[in-house]
Amino acid sequence: MQLKSVGIFGSSELESQENIKLATRLGESLANLGVLIITGGSTGISEAVAKSALANGGKVVCFLPEYQMAINSNTISVLPEAYSFFLPEGGFKSRNMLSVANSKVAIFIEGKWGTLNELTLAVEFGTPSIVFSRTGGICSVVSEICKSIRSQNNIYLVTELEEALNIICSILRI
Repeated sequence: MQLKSVGIFGSSELESQENIKLATRLGESLANLGVLIITGGSTGISEAVAKSALANGGKVVCFLPEYQMAINSNTISVLPEAYSFFLPEGGFKSRNMLSVANSKVAIFIEGKWGTLNELTLAVEFGTPSIVFSRTGGICSVVSEICKSIRSQNNIYLVTELEEALNIICSILRI
């Protein structure tokens, strides 16, 4: 049986209540689909998706650099319902690599430099990537990047949750 996992990537510093609502609805929807959710275990988008998924019976795995726990004890990784892996070495680079490598589909909402790193890893790994292109941050410029290099490399630009869910179901054959 193939593991059906969806990685969630985005800003830890939310700039929009609309993005929190989107992430919350996404978490609930993914829980209802029965997929394993993989996050970086931090605040923001990851937290909103994970808390919603857990509240709806979903399963969440968090990869988080160990030193980050000392800085921010409010991360979702301390939730007893989440499976947390604390990485003693490699910091965010290791976390990003593990999170993307273990995702069959990657979803991007908002985001900054770390999210861009995760997206480029997903492209390198050939992981289908769903980008909410109107959520701000790096996600708002990805469509322009795709146009300028004349390639989308398994990147799906979406504006609505239903579009994303249809793509996920098609890729994971749910």
